[in-house]
This record gives sequence, structure tokens and C-alpha cells, in this order.
Amino acid sequence: MLSLIGDLLRDHSEMDLLYEKGAPPVKYIVLVTFDRSDEAAFNATLPAEWANILRLKGLGILESVSISEDGARGWTVLLGESQEEVEKTLQSFPLFPYMQTELVSLMSVLPTD
Repeated sequence: MLSLIGDLLRDHSEMDLLYEKGAPPVKYIVLVTFDRSDEAAFNATLPAEWANILRLKGLGILESVSISEDGARGWTVLLGESQEEVEKTLQSFPLFPYMQTELVSLMSVLPTD
């Protein structure tokens, strides 16, 4: 198993050389915990939140959104040139004042077509 991971990391480093001519955006997963202490205000923001999600999806900035069944946590995959850019995108979310976030940059380990 360790040799497989080593091979994947070595292959990823070689793949990085291929992207030097035009680096693709970095993919981040955003781990979200929602503050729902003011449930009425939180719920009032949801229509604008969904409109923003659809806008970002259409622009190719947002890849996916998942919410826990209890609505307390969420996971969003965003693309951006830098962590700062992704943080700025997050600030455009109407629910941002109700969110505690953690950003993690992702590295693809599966071959692409």
C-alpha cells in the first residue's frame, strides 16, 4: 500500500510539470459548520444562498455542495487560482456570516481522461 501511495505522489509530481504551460485552478474542499442559533435569519438567507450556488456552478467555480442530514455541517468543492481567491468566493455566500470554514486543497490521484 505504501509503495502505491509513493507511486501516486511521484506521478503527481510529474503531472505538475505538464501543467506549467497553464496551471489549472486548484480544487479546495471547504468544510463548513453552520451556526443556526438564529434559525429565522439563517432560513431567510437560504433563497439567496441557492441562487449564489447556482451562479457559481454556472461559472465553473463551484463543483459540488453536500449538507449533512441534520443540516449542521456542509462540504463544498470550489476551484480557484489560490486559497485567497477561494476565501474571497466564500465571502460572497449569503450564509457566510453563519459559517465556520476550513479549507483543504485537494490533489487528484486518479487519472483523467
